[in-house]
Amino acid sequence: MEPGQEIADITDQTEVYAMITPNRTQLSTPGPFSLPNGVMKDITDWNDWRQWQVSVDYLEEITGYDFLSNVPQAIQTVIES
Repeated sequence: MEPGQEIADITDQTEVYAMITPNRTQLSTPGPFSLPNGVMKDITDWNDWRQWQVSVDYLEEITGYDFLSNVPQAIQTVIES
């Protein structure tokens, strides 16, 4: 979104990024990494944020938070997946 835009400016075309990374002190590439629901992600480059990308739906499922609760439900359905 651009500076000054508000919730009303969010559409089903708005890009949303969600990532999950392990809480580690070492920045070594972990290789296969088990997400909280047991799904494995094959991480080959610690510094490539795209490899840590998950859907907002998934992040909401494991955290219990509704991150985009102020966005209309029809739009949420599209951009959270």
